[in-house]
Amino acid sequence: MSVEPADRPGVDDSDVAVRIARLAHKAGIALDRRQLEQLTIYLNVLQRWNRAINLTSLDVEALPDGALERLVFEPLLAASALTEPRGKWYDLGSGGGSPALPMKVAVPAVPLTMVESRSRKVAFLREAIRLMGLSQVDVVGLRIDRLAGQVAAQVASAVTIRAVRVDQDVVRTIRHLLSPSGQVVLFGVTAELLLAEGFRQIRTVNGVTILRRGVPRGTIRG
Repeated sequence: MSVEPADRPGVDDSDVAVRIARLAHKAGIALDRRQLEQLTIYLNVLQRWNRAINLTSLDVEALPDGALERLVFEPLLAASALTEPRGKWYDLGSGGGSPALPMKVAVPAVPLTMVESRSRKVAFLREAIRLMGLSQVDVVGLRIDRLAGQVAAQVASAVTIRAVRVDQDVVRTIRHLLSPSGQVVLFGVTAELLLAEGFRQIRTVNGVTILRRGVPRGTIRG
């Protein structure tokens, strides 16, 4: 089933770019002109597609500062707090593209794989990536719990998650993907089960939780 986003004007590019630049300066984040352009394109395409399919419950039509901060600045702040991964980076349940696409703008050299099971959201993500001019980004149309059967173990230095319930299947997938020193970054997702399974919380950034892989529960340390 094809999706035809409503053909109505998007966000005011110049106004949004100014707002992003102002908030970035306030937060101490350095963004060049190309990065501002990419972030503005992302918000524009998100707004248009959100009229046709449910990508986010945030108000992307009026785009108040609260929505702008959730969609763009939480990811940018988290990206600045992470040591740039040497390996691959997986975003699970990519949906509306945040946090992964704004983070990718901030760390363009890190290869990113976005995992999303819904075909219409996969189409949106691919369109956003194309329009933003991002490279080294793949979108995989697959359920999270099936990912371990398709990807080699310990290939990822980072895993990001937003709006995904972290159950035992997700924890197993994260463990399969992450290298021994890998980090998982949670946006608005409880860390309770991961902590119970041996992950260590190392930092919080503006409400975003960053954890490092630990020893699985029940493992005897030598």
